[in-house]
Amino acid sequence: MPANKEHTEATPSSLAVAAGEYLDYLAVERGLARNTIVAYRRDLTTYCAYLERAGIVSFEEVTRQVVEGFVADRRGGGYSDASVERALAAVKGLHAFLVRDGAVAQNPTAALRLPKKAERLPEYLSVEDVSALLDQDFPEGEMGLRDHAILEVLYGCGLRVSELVGLDVGDIHIDDGFVLVRGKGSKERLAPLVGSAARALTHYIDDGRTLLAAHAHGTETLAVFLNKNGRRLSRQAVHAICERARRAKNGRSYFGHCHQKRSLRPNRPVTIKVQCRPTRGVNIFLDPCCFSLPVRVYKRRFLSAV
Repeated sequence: MPANKEHTEATPSSLAVAAGEYLDYLAVERGLARNTIVAYRRDLTTYCAYLERAGIVSFEEVTRQVVEGFVADRRGGGYSDASVERALAAVKGLHAFLVRDGAVAQNPTAALRLPKKAERLPEYLSVEDVSALLDQDFPEGEMGLRDHAILEVLYGCGLRVSELVGLDVGDIHIDDGFVLVRGKGSKERLAPLVGSAARALTHYIDDGRTLLAAHAHGTETLAVFLNKNGRRLSRQAVHAICERARRAKNGRSYFGHCHQKRSLRPNRPVTIKVQCRPTRGVNIFLDPCCFSLPVRVYKRRFLSAV
């Protein structure tokens, strides 16, 4: 009898199974970013637990009032507007998926609208701030080489922190002057790698990364940026590195959200059109050492260069 009970407890509920199928759909067919999938999984796990506490065992039983109760529960729990909005977006997507898949007849969230989120302008560093940040004396050794390369690549290549920590050694093409970047939704682009960013990254890879990789002890990784244990650096670690650099230079204190606001990226992109083959789009950020603003290049079929 206890064994049967344990087996029952280990079996996912029908709610969890349906939510898992939706997450698989987002990952495989929609190609959403891993971090988005992780956040949606967390939100839907919380949602399914809420339904089970309410005695609901099937999504057919969910009504609009139930969903509104879940949203109210999130707000009452002290979650931010952005977190509540994301959770509701995950729930709406799940119910729409179930209707399309024929698992349920009606979508109780169809008439629900996502709350309007206040627009906030991103903060950014001035040229003087960036120069002071990058020209400071970094600690000697492999950690200092890594930290310097991180800041140079973030700014010089216009990368998000999630893109930076996702770089593998095979993505770096220093001789050809570019980095292959995988952004949101697994979309790829080429980011030019020149000037001080190329020099700092080369110095780190040649003299710093090898020393850090030696600490892996059989768990080697292809990641470019490694932690002290020789493993791939996390976004939280880059946050800490940015904050240390700010404190060392006594800079402005908005590095706390650099992974969200991309503070090291110049603040206004310029869009230009170029002629290229129609097989694939390319999104390129030109090095700020050469241009005062990043330049985004979008593929347009059969257009003349302008």
